[in-house]
Amino acid sequence: MDIDNKLIIMIIIVAMLFLNSCRFFRGETLDGDVKSDHSGVDVVESPKASKTPIEILLNDFNFTNEYKEAVLYIKNSVIDSDIGHIRGYKTYTEPEFYDLLVRLGKDKLKNSVRIILLTLRERLNAFDAIDTIKKDRVKKAELTQDFDNIDNVYRTFLKSVFNIANVDVIFNNIKNHTGSQGFAKIKDDAWLVLRNEI
Repeated sequence: MDIDNKLIIMIIIVAMLFLNSCRFFRGETLDGDVKSDHSGVDVVESPKASKTPIEILLNDFNFTNEYKEAVLYIKNSVIDSDIGHIRGYKTYTEPEFYDLLVRLGKDKLKNSVRIILLTLRERLNAFDAIDTIKKDRVKKAELTQDFDNIDNVYRTFLKSVFNIANVDVIFNNIKNHTGSQGFAKIKDDAWLVLRNEI
């Protein structure tokens, strides 16, 4: 490295240090925003403050990321007004869905999600199998359309289950359901296509 390059690197480092020190003295942090409370004392809010009430609740329930993602999949199904509107299914708002989760409680919600995860894992396996197809684009497009259709059916099923106000009935309907067959068939069909590509 010649002297000019070293000098440029040193100038960049000094400039970065200067900019960071200016941010520090203005009260900005990388971890959160500075808010002033009524006593005039600056309080740093943690990134947790930017989480939604549902995310905070799931953290309080000590749910794993997989369980959290499953709850968010359910949430996206029941707050989508396009799903089940022909059948008159209730479309939740986020606060209503949060209240439903609270009424279900940690144990019923965890057991419900455990059952739903069987289907969502099969869904992910089907998606991954389709995504692996590289040569037969026509069959890949057909399987993608089949996947979307099955996914819409499953999301409509979830909306029908959560259309009921009674959390015990919701829990029983989920316990008595296995919705993974459609996704399993798509996965198997995709693997047949993949086997022919090899």
